[in-house]
Amino acid sequence: MVVNGYELPPCPDPKENDKTLLGIDSNNNGVRDDVERWLIVKYKDHHKIVTEIGFQGAKASQIVIQDPSKARETTKLEEAAQDCNSYFGVYAQYNNEPLLIDHNIITSTAFNTIHSIRRRE
Repeated sequence: MVVNGYELPPCPDPKENDKTLLGIDSNNNGVRDDVERWLIVKYKDHHKIVTEIGFQGAKASQIVIQDPSKARETTKLEEAAQDCNSYFGVYAQYNNEPLLIDHNIITSTAFNTIHSIRRRE
């Protein structure tokens, strides 16, 4: 399935996907396929930067799941995603650039729910 020119990975079999915290990442881009599909579909009507920031945050979260010992280092990746979100949601206007984001993607309840659901299982 293609959404706005983006080829979605196949919908993972829930049984196989949920066998591990890492889930299935069939295209090896660092984001679980179920999370990737959710981000693309959820933000299909938003500027592309929104999904890119979502991917950035999802990759950081995936690294923490994969290797919790790197959580401190991963904080820098999460902060970078937050910085991008803040720039395109608030600060771009001070550089005479358009605001492309209307909410905080990384800390949204929906993002945290879809990405952290596996951490609780």
